[in-house]
Amino acid sequence: MNYAAHATRSQNQNPADYFYSAAPHRSRGVLWPIFTPARINLDDDMSTLPRASFSLVQSAFTFDNIPGMENKVLLFRDLRSLLTHDGILVNIVSAPEIYWNEWASFSTKDFPENRNARPGDPVRIITTDFEDRSPAVDIFWPHESYLEVYGRAELELAEMRKPLAKGNEPYQWVSETRIAPWVICALRLSR
Repeated sequence: MNYAAHATRSQNQNPADYFYSAAPHRSRGVLWPIFTPARINLDDDMSTLPRASFSLVQSAFTFDNIPGMENKVLLFRDLRSLLTHDGILVNIVSAPEIYWNEWASFSTKDFPENRNARPGDPVRIITTDFEDRSPAVDIFWPHESYLEVYGRAELELAEMRKPLAKGNEPYQWVSETRIAPWVICALRLSR
């Protein structure tokens, strides 16, 4: 049984470049997942990965940079095909508000045009923790647009969270205690 597939992005990388699948591994009688990288592109159909065999698939900020409704739907359909009948796809994305506010680790003050972005428009954000202050260019995609993508990919929202900082963490928060910068969606196969 496979345990997880995980897609993620990092600063200055193509978001669809890395896809990690986990296969079980026994060590001292305990079953542990082993993550194996596999490069994917927008044109890939993920056919090398076993269908209907993952109970958990996670995408972390991958879709922040993928342009176009059809590209997103295609990739979500491919991710959906990996899930077992009761599997969960966790999609973590930037909330629209991340592009309009200041944060402990991100800045958008140099990009007032972000406030006028429509679904599919490029938006810019700077990660202030990096030495390279070049802006990341994301694709603005609000929750309503994601709901349309999920529906077209035959996925349904099981749960959604917008986490806030509590304020007692060892960080100097700016907006994080009032505004959620990210949205976490748990998706399942449409019933």
